[in-house]
Amino acid sequence: MMKIRRSETVLLVEAAAIILPVAALAGIALNFLGEDKNAIEQEARARAKAELPELSRVFNQLMKGHWQFNIDAAGEIKDGQALAVPDYPQQPEPWDSPAPAEATAEWRQLEAAEHAGGAPNLVPRAVSLAHRFPDAVTESGTPLAGLALLLAVRHVREGTFPRELVDELDRSVNKYPSFLAPEVLRAAGQAATDGWPASQVARIQRAWTEQEALREETRATVRRVAERLVGAAGPAAVRVARSRSGTDQLALCTPARDGWKITFLGDVFHTLTLIAKAMPPPYAGLAVAVDQEQWRARAGNSPSAVLASTAGLVDIPGGHRFRITLELADPELLYASYRRRVKVTAWLIFLSAAAALIGLASLWMGYRRQARLSEMKSNFVSSVSHELRAPLAAVRLMAESLDGGRVADQTKQRDYYRLIVQECRRLSSLVENVLDLSRINEGRKRYTFEAVDLAALVRQSVAVMEPCAAERQVSLRLGEMPGLQPIWDPQAVEQALVNLLDNAIKHSPPGETVQVAAELDSASGNIRLWVEDRGPGIPPREQKHIFEMFYRHGSELRRETKGAGIGLSIVQHVAEGHGGRVIVESEVGRGSRFGLELPLEHRS
Repeated sequence: MMKIRRSETVLLVEAAAIILPVAALAGIALNFLGEDKNAIEQEARARAKAELPELSRVFNQLMKGHWQFNIDAAGEIKDGQALAVPDYPQQPEPWDSPAPAEATAEWRQLEAAEHAGGAPNLVPRAVSLAHRFPDAVTESGTPLAGLALLLAVRHVREGTFPRELVDELDRSVNKYPSFLAPEVLRAAGQAATDGWPASQVARIQRAWTEQEALREETRATVRRVAERLVGAAGPAAVRVARSRSGTDQLALCTPARDGWKITFLGDVFHTLTLIAKAMPPPYAGLAVAVDQEQWRARAGNSPSAVLASTAGLVDIPGGHRFRITLELADPELLYASYRRRVKVTAWLIFLSAAAALIGLASLWMGYRRQARLSEMKSNFVSSVSHELRAPLAAVRLMAESLDGGRVADQTKQRDYYRLIVQECRRLSSLVENVLDLSRINEGRKRYTFEAVDLAALVRQSVAVMEPCAAERQVSLRLGEMPGLQPIWDPQAVEQALVNLLDNAIKHSPPGETVQVAAELDSASGNIRLWVEDRGPGIPPREQKHIFEMFYRHGSELRRETKGAGIGLSIVQHVAEGHGGRVIVESEVGRGSRFGLELPLEHRS
């Protein structure tokens, strides 16, 4: 018991020596990883603060240039009405300040000439009037330039559309739009029927259509901006979607005397996106605030922390100012290297733990195997001692009786001599098995192959075991033998067959028969030597252990049969040494059938 307890104590010490270092290393690694994450975030904040001034400078330059060259459109809210800039009244509106007297007098002269049937210089005079007074209106609010151009195109003679009229149409429609423009362009299209004038009028009509669509969109956008400006008292920035570009735009709104002045920055958000992509920290996002409107260049990632921020210094008309903030917009990128280290460390910890568990399992299995082997060896020593002591005692007793002359009867003397020879054979077989076991364990067992008379070998093996069978009151029955001469090691095969017969005899009840047979398997070409008994049989869970060295089912002290537990191990080694195998067919309560299957010729 003391030895077992000492072995268990040593096992526990060895297990602790495996587990404790792995646990300690895992704890240290996890602690370092936690500190590493904090260090990464602190380093990111320091880097952001260091790079933000330069980023702010670049941002300011880009936004100043954007303001100067990328104004998409303009509008205004005047007396609650949404207008585009430039825009025009949709119908005549009487003005307090009509056209100059000179323009009015000249227009009346043109009207009088038209009523008189026209004049040779009517067209150039009308073009000149429109050019000199482009934004003048009559007392009813009708654009004077539009009236003059409409008069001119109606009096153009076919095929003589003047270039001056085309140029003035282009200038007036584009720079001074009015509700008369569609009518003027329709009349010009009818007058300019072919050639260069027709193509130019068509171009001016297309330009008017595009500008009118832009003005209408601007009016609609201004109306949406007006909804956002309710209650606003000072300059404001509004982010609004424009259907024409398909993107959001920034509307800068400045209070005016009778409403609001609105300027649309065309692709400002696209510019901000390019700036964000070009930022040195790849994990950072750019947040831009103009007045109360805020926008993030990486809107898909909600920032979990602000690394650094600064107020933008871009002053644009209307008192607006940009403010930029550098945020932690993509934690996945910031902690990418950290996550890789965590993954590698986790794998290392997992592999270390797995190795430790494998080591523990191996240690435990080795301990169990050693304990089991120690028990089996103890049983083997006890069994061999018993196997040797009993025959030796019997031989000694019979020899002393013969030597002392205490056995006078001749028949009884012959029985004594026969028993002495039988016990000596048993001792010789046991010693031979032990020696073979030693040679097998040391790798010194060698086989000598030669032609063998199969029938003679089986009969000789049965003859060797007949005295033992007679002692146990068991009969041996020999079946038909095929006339073959396989190439085997005769001594080894005989020893294996004798061991099988010995097991069968020992486990057979008195009065039973052990059958021995040999057959040729036509499928494999191998010879099978069968030994069948009517013993208690072997449970299925024990059949895989019976070929292990020293293995015997149950406690050695409770065994009813003799044996050292090495016979079947030798049988299996002989079979494998010949390139064959051992077959076991057993059922509890109905006996067992062992087959030694060997090839006709040894295949090395």
